[in-house]
Amino acid sequence: MTGGAFESWDAEGGYRAGLKMAIPLKAGLDPDIAVDGSLAATVLGNEGLGLRFDDLNGDMRYRSAEGLTARQLKGKLWGSQLEAEIGPGNTTPGGSTPLLIQAEGEVAVSSLHDWLNYPAFGLAEGQALVEATMAIVPAGDDSAHSNLRLYSDLVGVRMPLPEPFGKEAGQARTAVLNIDLAEVGQGQVRYAGVAAGNFDLATGTGGEPRAGIWLGGITMPDLPTSGIVVGGELASVKLYQWLDTLQQFNTFAGDAATAPTADLRVANLDIEQLEAFGEAVARPTIDIAVVDEQWQVAVQHPRIQGTIGLPADGSPFAINLAHLHMPLSGDDSDPGGEGEGLVSLD
Repeated sequence: MTGGAFESWDAEGGYRAGLKMAIPLKAGLDPDIAVDGSLAATVLGNEGLGLRFDDLNGDMRYRSAEGLTARQLKGKLWGSQLEAEIGPGNTTPGGSTPLLIQAEGEVAVSSLHDWLNYPAFGLAEGQALVEATMAIVPAGDDSAHSNLRLYSDLVGVRMPLPEPFGKEAGQARTAVLNIDLAEVGQGQVRYAGVAAGNFDLATGTGGEPRAGIWLGGITMPDLPTSGIVVGGELASVKLYQWLDTLQQFNTFAGDAATAPTADLRVANLDIEQLEAFGEAVARPTIDIAVVDEQWQVAVQHPRIQGTIGLPADGSPFAINLAHLHMPLSGDDSDPGGEGEGLVSLD
């Protein structure tokens, strides 16, 4: 009845149904099938996708002309209550009709963190109302992939991130997350018109996560062949905020002694102004990478050049400056001479 849409799903629990079938006696005509039923405390899960709907209750029906449908279906996902509807989706290029599940409910950010197993989600906290749309493509149709789309205004979620990305729990900022369910862990995310990401978290494959992240706009970056590549255009960057965020990332990445092991690098990040040491630096070159299992921020500019290391064990920053000419906002054409390298500071 569903064209194999639930072929990889397992169901447990109660289901009662009544069946009506009209079988035409004339050759070449299809039977007319009508099924009316109800779910009671049913569990629907897909181990490969890591998705499990619990305590599903409500009425469902099937008609030959319109397929499987349901209204006001109630249940739980990741421990949170949801209400869902089921109906036919848009026809794929291959000619099949996906099963469309539309649901709404409160979702905790920690649940997404646990599902996708990616530490970046640990930088946000709280829960928000989420509208979810899952399209399940029937088995055998290779023209389209099953997918999950999550949309939220993030009211209820606090994001302690650098400007312009941070927000308090009461603020509304739109986020859209698309996950390819045929290639679990691959997808795209757009956030409030100020960031976009293209990622492959290598969920369940044992590989290394990779992602392209664009800061300061809606440009969707290419997916790199390896590592996490950050680019974009930012009007202003406050250095202390970014250092604090990198330290937070260590905390959510796991064991503090080995946390920042991902191949993260900054490329093509255009910064108009960097605020550092209480002053502003115009158009510096910034590079962020993992060096010797710790974050290292490199700053290059006629008036300031050096690195800031962030030990994973929470030790104080290690600052190594090749030169520092004050004020930082002075004339770049006359920085006062190169001089000798400055003493490293811990």
